[in-house]
Amino acid sequence: MKTKYSYLIGGLITLLIFVMPIIGSANTDTDSKFNVIYQQNKYQQSSQTGWPDLKLNPSQKTDVDIIILNRDTKACKFTLTPSQATTNSNMTYSLDVNLNKARNQIQKNQYFSKIITLDHTKITIPAKSKITIPIHISMPNNYLSGNWFGGVKISKTTVNKSNVGMTNNFAYNEVIMLSNNGTMEKPDLKLNSLKYHINKITSNYLQFNLTNFAQGYMSHASTEVQIYTKSGKKIGTIIKSDNHSITNGNTFNYNVPLIKNLKPGTYVADFKIIDKVNEKIWHWKPEFKVSGAQFITKSSSNLWWLIILLLILLALLILWFILYKNSEIVRVEMLNDGQPFEKDIKYREYQKLVKNNIPVKLIKRHVK
Repeated sequence: MKTKYSYLIGGLITLLIFVMPIIGSANTDTDSKFNVIYQQNKYQQSSQTGWPDLKLNPSQKTDVDIIILNRDTKACKFTLTPSQATTNSNMTYSLDVNLNKARNQIQKNQYFSKIITLDHTKITIPAKSKITIPIHISMPNNYLSGNWFGGVKISKTTVNKSNVGMTNNFAYNEVIMLSNNGTMEKPDLKLNSLKYHINKITSNYLQFNLTNFAQGYMSHASTEVQIYTKSGKKIGTIIKSDNHSITNGNTFNYNVPLIKNLKPGTYVADFKIIDKVNEKIWHWKPEFKVSGAQFITKSSSNLWWLIILLLILLALLILWFILYKNSEIVRVEMLNDGQPFEKDIKYREYQKLVKNNIPVKLIKRHVK
């Protein structure tokens, strides 16, 4: 087995995505105004990593201390969410799923609800102040042949009152790696299913459902997808994608957008995942079907929306014409004791007079 350190070197760039602040802003204020500093633990395996990478025995406990520095001029509230890493639909690591909810995506023998705990999940830090947060680590009783990968997501939301109440959302992911032996298993992937999905807004896509059964993650992986008809005719060009990562013991969906939509029929997806770190390739050729009901191209979908819009406009035009017609002022000639006189009335009143056989003569329309 290769050492865990060698695997972390290969995955360093990918993991740094989680160590650095993730900023989502609704306006131009993109400064999170807080920092998170990791206080190195005595069980740290390598001083070259900027996150906790600990080697512990089964049932052993320790605390990982992090410092949150509030650089803002006012007190700020933070939310701390413990998480076990999952793999999202882009096939990259994610710490966005709460630890309790992550159990739906993690193999039972690799999910540990109490492996990391916090004293508080919501804290307030005064202006220009810092606070030390202990993250309690409690290793499982059973021996881990590979590693555990998770962490704590630190979130801050601010409201900018000077910008019509717009909100800024900031998050920092503190990655935590845990193991018993300092080594790491190689990934063990299985393709569970493949489905063709319709997306009326963008392009249709293939959805591969996969499971990594091992206690080992994958980084710097690439994928290749080539579609064929069942008779072997190539459809389009090969779809390539790089910089993918898969976490341990995880079941997930991987979505591959298609360059062109497919006609009804049976197809074969030649699908590869290339693990450059472990020098391993997974290769599948599953069949999938596109039914007539699924065959909705973007152009035909847009045409239907255009037809619906035109019908709505036509209905509004007819309604406007009827209302305008009924409210139109016209000049008519009527009789009073046998003497003719002129009068301005609404067009609908003129119609009622004609309908009731009352002598009336239309002299002028659109008087007002």
